[in-house]
Amino acid sequence: MEKLYYTIKEVAAMIGVSESTLRYWETEFVQLRPSRTPGGRRRYTTEDIEKVKQIVYLLADQKMHVDGAKHRLQSRPDEIARKQQIAESLKNIKQELVEIKRFL
Repeated sequence: MEKLYYTIKEVAAMIGVSESTLRYWETEFVQLRPSRTPGGRRRYTTEDIEKVKQIVYLLADQKMHVDGAKHRLQSRPDEIARKQQIAESLKNIKQELVEIKRFL
């Protein structure tokens, strides 16, 4: 069952980046603003996690700098989401093919 909120630690582990990287991205990307508990702890929604995945796609997969990624997210958010999902699907397919090849 999908959770309503995730901690910064859970998101960092899920995405494969450090907690400090997520905190830095929050200062750089206006699209990434997780809510907070009354105690100040971050609460990431699945929508926030999708934004993080889009940022990873632009910075790591597309080799963009932060400024370029910010501009791209602001100017073409739907296109980025679609391309990021396609890239993620292709990675999963590749992984499955590697596993199938091991059994042959």
